[in-house]
Amino acid sequence: RNEGIVALATHAASVAHELNTPLATMTLALDDLIEQEHVEQADTGNLADDLCTLRALVEVCRERVRELAAPAQGDGLGEPKRMIDIERVIDRWKLTRPAIELIRHGDVAAFPAVEPAVGHLLRALLNNAADASEAAGVKRVELSLHADAAGIHGEIRDFGSGLSGARTFLPAKMFDSSKVDGLGLGLALSHATVERLGGTLSMQANVDDGLRVRFQLPVQTTA
Repeated sequence: RNEGIVALATHAASVAHELNTPLATMTLALDDLIEQEHVEQADTGNLADDLCTLRALVEVCRERVRELAAPAQGDGLGEPKRMIDIERVIDRWKLTRPAIELIRHGDVAAFPAVEPAVGHLLRALLNNAADASEAAGVKRVELSLHADAAGIHGEIRDFGSGLSGARTFLPAKMFDSSKVDGLGLGLALSHATVERLGGTLSMQANVDDGLRVRFQLPVQTTA
């Protein structure tokens, strides 16, 4: 019971962190719509596209909220453990960060299903990389994923300015962010997730610019 409560709390914190990004995107889109109301003969085609994007973003938020109680399901009475599709996680992330070009490597299309914690980890690291790239004026990140008998291996590269002297470690403390609008949860949750799953997480600065975050998770997967 206690483990279930802790898992639920961790899941809720992850969702709060993840919802910050799509809600921010929704706010910007709404600002554009409001501005269009003051422009005579607004382009109705662009308006329709924006509304469709907003609807999809709202659905992402609704799905994340519905998943809040999911960790408490399938843990007893012989019920199967809930798994998620990595491809769907990536597609949903791209929807929340439409301005970011995601350069992908590895056999992601044939990636197996994994437990939700892996999805939380991937979204958090992708958001951190996207934020770092955008701060440096570059709107792209790179993602490499593959799975083998040892588990899941991933690498995410941003094109930002790298880590400052105060950020050359993997924080275990929450609510400590160097970003103006950051929640201070991304790296801390990533560190906690990898630690709980018995994996490893490391950072390495690029020779030219940016940062590479690598993780390895010895988790069981399903085809």
